[in-house]
Amino acid sequence: MISFEEISKMKDQVYLSNSARGALLNEEAIVSGLKSGKISGLATDVLEEEPGHKDHPYLAFENVVMTPHTSAYTMECLEEMGNKCVTDIERIVKGLLPDRAVQAESRFLAV
Repeated sequence: MISFEEISKMKDQVYLSNSARGALLNEEAIVSGLKSGKISGLATDVLEEEPGHKDHPYLAFENVVMTPHTSAYTMECLEEMGNKCVTDIERIVKGLLPDRAVQAESRFLAV
């Protein structure tokens, strides 16, 4: 979605952030924009090819912040996700909706 043509149409010294999909940004075009100063900074946790490599061109820039797309997957987060699954199943077995359920009721549960 963002390649050389789109970058040429942007204001000078823009900041970009991408946490959706790496393929939304043409990395070659982004590097060119960073080198020219058209892009003042980039924050991303997604790349065209994941996982990223230690020689990724973004790493040459001080004005690029990269984090792994899995930055939320700490041991604490994974443990709590597992606990939530167990708690939700326990509630369903009791005929209750899971905590934070989207729907207010379910025809499959005798609430």
